[in-house]
Amino acid sequence: MASPRISLLLLVLTLYICTGQSRTISTDNIDVRITNKIASSTIDVACSEEGDIIVNPNSSHDWIVWNSSSKYYCEAIWTVTNRFASIVAYSRRFTGLKIVFWEAREDGWYVSRDGKSGWKKEAEWESEIVN
Repeated sequence: MASPRISLLLLVLTLYICTGQSRTISTDNIDVRITNKIASSTIDVACSEEGDIIVNPNSSHDWIVWNSSSKYYCEAIWTVTNRFASIVAYSRRFTGLKIVFWEAREDGWYVSRDGKSGWKKEAEWESEIVN
């Protein structure tokens, strides 16, 4: 059986490691926000790690990216038009941000680092041609 000193040392070491791990995990969390700016329709968004999301007109949906070293893909359907788009909602290019802002607009998908300015078009709505 271990001596009380060794047991105490192991307990302190375990607590130190566990509290250090939780701090690391919490500082790496990133919020991804998708906003539907299409006034006339909902959008149906399916994202890796998040599942299926319905985003109503002029509303948003947020979720936390727990593993900032992974890519999070989303497929979206503009329900009224049956057009679709694919985006990488989160990847390492967003490292250092606390929130990644996405907007679905009638002419495509836009991303911003601050949600106020610098919106960059990332994807077009597409439609499948059926013969």
